[in-house]
Amino acid sequence: MIVTENAEYTLSFLFNSQIVSAYTYIPSKPRNFKQSVTSIYVTRIDSTSGFPTGGFSMPDPVELTWDNPNNDYYLAIVENVETTLDPIRDFGDNDPPSNIFRKSPTTAAATEIRSQEFQYFGTHRIILYHVLPDYAALYNESTTSSQNLTNPSTSITNGYGIFTGLNADTLFIEVRED
Repeated sequence: MIVTENAEYTLSFLFNSQIVSAYTYIPSKPRNFKQSVTSIYVTRIDSTSGFPTGGFSMPDPVELTWDNPNNDYYLAIVENVETTLDPIRDFGDNDPPSNIFRKSPTTAAATEIRSQEFQYFGTHRIILYHVLPDYAALYNESTTSSQNLTNPSTSITNGYGIFTGLNADTLFIEVRED
């Protein structure tokens, strides 16, 4: 099956003598996705050099923009794609930070990435997902955890989970040592 933009999809099957069904559609790919810069410079901080003396200036945030005339939901995820991670802040911790972070879903047409959100130098992939409201709602249901499962807002009948569509566009940014 080839999944296409703006198409609707359904799923159904018999489970314990009940028909479980779900539906969704694939939203459009983000339109006019742009970034304010393609590289930023960040100061390395580690246990040998410590924090910079005399103060240091933070680079301007990276602004991500896209068209959103209908106030749809969008979610940005940033992932370092280097095979060897080069930490920006390295204090010899045994539990290094993740090479991926995300912004909360938004109905705005922009979001910012602050330099301190990056954990590693190198090439980062910025993926902007156009998501449906049922997926965005998962981020607002803070009381749901593996110890307290609830049925999220969803298009599933006679079942639990999420069956949702999304679409994405990708940009890249270089995080370089200052």
